Amino acid sequence: MQNQVFYYHFCDKYDLAAWIFECDFHEPFDALGDPQSFRQVTAEEHLASVTTQFERMWEKRTLYNKLFNDHSRNSIAEHIQAFDVKISTETLERYLGTQELSPTLVYAVKFTSYGCLNMTIEWLRGEFVMSAAELAVCQLNAMPDVLRRAYEDRLPRPS
Repeated sequence: MQNQVFYYHFCDKYDLAAWIFECDFHEPFDALGDPQSFRQVTAEEHLASVTTQFERMWEKRTLYNKLFNDHSRNSIAEHIQAFDVKISTETLERYLGTQELSPTLVYAVKFTSYGCLNMTIEWLRGEFVMSAAELAVCQLNAMPDVLRRAYEDRLPRPS
């Protein structure tokens, strides 16, 4: 690929890495349908989507490990953290019908996000052994109930 073509689509290699992660994240959830489709996602569907996300990351673990070990200016960990907090916050706000979460819910979102990311990094490094499905179960079980319900209940709450 010529540099001009690459830089037309991405600012730098970190932007490319962020795009790869976002594809790995979104595709399993996109398969569930439009969040505004007024259909509830079952716990099993949610678990399957998270499992697929981890399977994709595991397949690319060499890439992800290199990215997580790079602590330069555009850290992928910081990007993933910000992305996850944003997605979780928006999901909870939509679920609760509010435009701003309480400090307690912001804390819960960030606490969950930070813990899940760091445990995922340890898993990708082989620091503990479990399948993608087992990791998904652990992370969903560690998630606050209100956040898990927000991801599973894709119906907008009545006003």
